[in-house]
Amino acid sequence: DNEELYPAGHITTVQCEPLSAMLEGAARPGHFHGVALIVVKLLNIIQPDVLYLGAKDAQQCVVLQRVISDLNIPTRVVVFSTVRDAKDGVALSSRNEMLTEHERCQAAPVLYLGLHLAASLLLLSAEAPRWLAHASFLRTAIRALYEARLAACAPPVSHNIEYVSCADGNSLAELSGPLPANSEVLISTAVMIGHARLIDNVRVRVNSVSPAGELGDSENERCKRAQQDAAIESFAKSSLLHGNDPNLPEECRRILRCAALERDRKT
Repeated sequence: DNEELYPAGHITTVQCEPLSAMLEGAARPGHFHGVALIVVKLLNIIQPDVLYLGAKDAQQCVVLQRVISDLNIPTRVVVFSTVRDAKDGVALSSRNEMLTEHERCQAAPVLYLGLHLAASLLLLSAEAPRWLAHASFLRTAIRALYEARLAACAPPVSHNIEYVSCADGNSLAELSGPLPANSEVLISTAVMIGHARLIDNVRVRVNSVSPAGELGDSENERCKRAQQDAAIESFAKSSLLHGNDPNLPEECRRILRCAALERDRKT
């Protein structure tokens, strides 16, 4: 009952900053405050042994895990893997019902395709050039693939790439430069397709070692890092858009070549 859960004069809130302020929190200010509050209320009332969450809402999982830990709530959190369409990898969601058949078939699968590309690059980064495990490169690779594939939809599909994120899997802080060795990275995205706002993500553990001589935090070093990032982004845009870089794994080059062919066919 709404009146019982939120009686008149109710002023208590549950905030988990900065975890709740970025990514989806930036797009939907205050959303996670409400989520955290109602979940804490229900856990206090029901006192379950286990809370089951879905990995598709990755930020929600991180926020609730932190709230439960910080407030010493004796409930164990279990996160289930995202359920996907076996044919094209689209994450199952009620939001998919807002897509037209054309949008569902041609545009929606692009989200997971880009995430799968980035995950493949990271998993292979130990045996490939070290710049494959570079945050700027991965973001640029995904966005380049999205732009090419979505622009190639015929008839055209209304779309807007809201964000492509490569963040620390625990703090959700956006990463830059070479990814830390043995870290867990959350690669996530939000894309408007027609009237549906779709979100998706993958978690990948970085197995490769960060390059020696990684830059520090002085102003001069930050400037150097920014220049490196810009150079890598420029390189990624030119090589990835054509899918012809021999240093890329064949599976990734094949995906990018398909995207380039569709883009060229469109133009």
